[in-house]
Amino acid sequence: MNADRQSSNPPSIRSTPSPAPSNNSSGTGKIKSARSAMSRERSEESESNSEEIDYSRTDGNDSNVDTEGKGNSELGLNDEIELVFKPHPTEMTSDNPLMRALKENCVRYLKTTANATVDHLVKYLAMRLTLDLGTELPEDGLLNFCIYNSQSPPQFLVLNGNYTLQQVNEKIWRANKPIEMFYTWKKS
Repeated sequence: MNADRQSSNPPSIRSTPSPAPSNNSSGTGKIKSARSAMSRERSEESESNSEEIDYSRTDGNDSNVDTEGKGNSELGLNDEIELVFKPHPTEMTSDNPLMRALKENCVRYLKTTANATVDHLVKYLAMRLTLDLGTELPEDGLLNFCIYNSQSPPQFLVLNGNYTLQQVNEKIWRANKPIEMFYTWKKS
């Protein structure tokens, strides 16, 4: 009888146990097969969607590209904002020690996420200038920056540190070009 078992069941099937069939009439087998079919459909659907949306190719048709820096949140894309950091035209004059040290490196061009805050930009600016100037920084402490925005150049609005760049872009800047921000600093 032992020989009959071996001849009817090849070793590969015996070595891989399979779950015992359930006599349960609740239909869990049907649910499991339906779930696996749904997950297969979803993976096939996501593969077809990823093939349809390919931003690496440019064919001259930029209809999928949003030029205002607001990405399509349905697609899960990161929103990006372009900035131009400039010294404040009236407070950061050539007699300012930081301006003398920076010389031609005083304007910064940035591209960052829309959820970055003004406080993040202050930290970036302080770190970037520290790296660029090295020992040329003022000796008596850290730099404190104030960030401004201007819709019309003679008027400058101090930006709250909690503002995100998305809020600045939508509520203050409202232009289809990189946000222009101005910075000042004072010794702490």
